[in-house]
Amino acid sequence: GGRRNYNDQTLMPVTCKMLKTCTPDPDGGGGMKLADGRDVHLVRLVAAVRTIQETSTNIVFEVEDGTGLMQVKQWFDDNDPPAVTEMRMEACKEHIYIKIVGQMKVYDNTNMLVAQSVRKLADPNNLTYHLLEVAYTGEKHKRGTSIVGHNMGNHHQPTAAAGMPSGMGGSGVGQPMASGGGAGNSVAQLRDMILNYIKREGEMVEVGASKIACVEEMARLGNYTPQQVHDLIEELAQEGNIYSTVNEDHYKFAM
Repeated sequence: GGRRNYNDQTLMPVTCKMLKTCTPDPDGGGGMKLADGRDVHLVRLVAAVRTIQETSTNIVFEVEDGTGLMQVKQWFDDNDPPAVTEMRMEACKEHIYIKIVGQMKVYDNTNMLVAQSVRKLADPNNLTYHLLEVAYTGEKHKRGTSIVGHNMGNHHQPTAAAGMPSGMGGSGVGQPMASGGGAGNSVAQLRDMILNYIKREGEMVEVGASKIACVEEMARLGNYTPQQVHDLIEELAQEGNIYSTVNEDHYKFAM
């Protein structure tokens, strides 16, 4: 049981839409559940500040991340350490991106995120990476439930999936994959899969293949982490095999 508690309490990357559609746990206990059935404890949200309302005891941010708007409340008092106050002041600007860590609460039948920490986003690329993580963890959950649901005797996949996030610290590309091949073999395999995906999907849509959809597909096909896919897409773009279209999240195959 200890392992499950640890997983339940880990920081979950989410979007505004996921938080708006989560509901109180039907089993009681005051918890919340996402639409896909996952328990919501501590969450991480990256979004743009649209409006700010400040009182003597709290700030209410309205934030947006492309999936919807969300209300975020942060309580504070005069005894907060100077560093905490300074961090809050930096984040209290409209039209900047912030990273919020907090817990979901329901006030007057409306979902609200109560922030434990609000920081200005240092690097805009962190937004893309956050969305990739959202896609990856959602896909991993779907894989896990379908494996359990079909009562398969193959324990290899869930174990590989459970071990994957450790590779997200940056050394992801060199990791051996769930396919059992050596790291070099797997990277070459993933590279081909990404190229084929961007070639196929990029021809069907004017703006090109979506990086986030590509991450979801690679997680589904072979337990590859967002970092691995992200790094290889960067590499393929630098080599001129693919090129970005409307933004850094959409790519086409260079014929």
